[in-house]
Amino acid sequence: MNESNSHSFLEFGSYNEATKTRKVYDSRTHQQAYDWLMHSRYSNDIYTYHLMSQHYSLNDIFKALETYQQVHHRDDIVFNFNKLIALSLTQNSYYELGQTLFGCIDAMVLCQQISRHIGFYFPKNVNLKEIAWYGFDISEFFNFFATKMHGDYQIQTSSKANELPDSLGCAFAKGITLLYAIRTAEQLFEFMAKGEITLFDYSISLNEELDTQIGTGLGVRYISKEDFDDCYQKILKQGRDIWIRGNHKVNDKGQFYFEGFCTTPALADTFIKSQNALHTCLNEMPDVNSALVHELSDDYWHWSSLSDVLDRLE
Repeated sequence: MNESNSHSFLEFGSYNEATKTRKVYDSRTHQQAYDWLMHSRYSNDIYTYHLMSQHYSLNDIFKALETYQQVHHRDDIVFNFNKLIALSLTQNSYYELGQTLFGCIDAMVLCQQISRHIGFYFPKNVNLKEIAWYGFDISEFFNFFATKMHGDYQIQTSSKANELPDSLGCAFAKGITLLYAIRTAEQLFEFMAKGEITLFDYSISLNEELDTQIGTGLGVRYISKEDFDDCYQKILKQGRDIWIRGNHKVNDKGQFYFEGFCTTPALADTFIKSQNALHTCLNEMPDVNSALVHELSDDYWHWSSLSDVLDRLE
C-alpha cells in the first residue's frame, strides 16, 4: 500500500445481525473525519472528569475511581498531575501543542481533588483560573470549542504559532502530536525551549528518519537519532537537560520511546522530589493507585538523564 495516498475517514451506519450486512448513513473524510471523531472522544473525557468530580464531592470514592475507566487514555491522570506539579514551580502560564478541547483543565481540577484525598501537597497551590492558557492546534474547530467549553478560564488558542508567546511556564505535548507536528530537529528544539518546564513523550528512529502513518490516518515523522542529537546538544548548551522515566524502550522497528521533561537541573530536582512524594502518597492508597495509575512498577517513577540512557543505546 502507498501510505502517502491514504487519508482519514469516518463512517456512521447500521449493522443487521440477521443478514450480516452494513448500511452507511453518513461518511466524512480528511480533517473533518478527524475533528468529528476526536471531538466526541475528548468530550467524553471531559464528561467523565466532571462525573468523577461530582463523585469526589459526594465522597463516593469508589464510584469516582470506577468511572475513570471511561477515559480514553489510561495515562491521563498521571500526565495531568505532571502538569500541575510543573505549574506549581513556574510562572502562571501553560502552553499545549495540540490542545484539542483543553480537557486538561477539567482533568487538573479533578487532580486537585484527588491530591486532597491522598494527602499530596503541590510545591505551591495553583489557582487554575489565574493561569494564562495558550493552545496551538491546526484545527479551527477545536480552537473554537476549547474556548467555548471553558469560558471561566483565561484561554487563547490559535492555528498560527507566531500569535502565541515565545516563552511560558509549563509546556506540554503528547507524543503522537509531536510526531504529527515536528518535521525537523530545529522545530523540536523550539518546542523544548517553549516552557520553563516542557513535558512530553516522544519516539525517535535509531536508524534513518521515517515517515509513516498511524492510528488516525495522518502522517507522522520519526526523526533520526542523528537529528535528535543535534537538538539535544542545543538544549545542553542552554544549561538545560532532558530527564526521562524508567519506562523508556526500543521496539522491534528500532524506535526509541521515552516519557520525560526538559528544564534546568535546579527545577528538575524539585520536580522529581515532588513526583516521588506523589508516588509515596499513591502507594499508601492501593485502591486509588491501581485505578488511576497506568504503570504500577517502581521503575516507572525512576528518572534518569537522557544522556545516560542514550549512551547505553550506542
